Amino acid sequence: MLQRRKLLLDVVAELNDNCSVADKIAHELDYLIGRPYFNQFDRNIDFDILDFGRAVKIIEKTAPTWHIMLLQLISNQRAHRSSHIGNTESSTIMLSKHLFAITSMICHSRAKQRSNVLSSMLAICLVGSGVKRRVIEVLSGLGVCYSYYQANRLIRNIAKDSVA
Repeated sequence: MLQRRKLLLDVVAELNDNCSVADKIAHELDYLIGRPYFNQFDRNIDFDILDFGRAVKIIEKTAPTWHIMLLQLISNQRAHRSSHIGNTESSTIMLSKHLFAITSMICHSRAKQRSNVLSSMLAICLVGSGVKRRVIEVLSGLGVCYSYYQANRLIRNIAKDSVA
């Protein structure tokens, strides 16, 4: 009887700990939404100068718990070994891009209007490159970018602003 009670108390305490970690991560992500690269899309952003290193530094500084957890989850299982081939600068850059993309999608799902830099940029790039509507709609359904119609609306607004 005492063992069962102790086990139940341990499980409840562990659940409370997990909730507090989840709450902490949610709070960090909400704060991250107001930061550059994770805030509202600005039509003046130059697509070519998206600095993934700077974006990851912002994640690391603003959402440290999220950064550590996600980095551990998306890293290769053997990355801690010195013999692992993936411990190169190019793999670090690729990991930064993954970290940025995943974090951007999570922030966008939490605040559709206030955190839409990556989804807007991708949608505009895809439509501007002539990607088929169905492909964009599939990516939109996965939460990667805006829909085809929203991307066209963004492009029209940018064109109106450039004429004015």
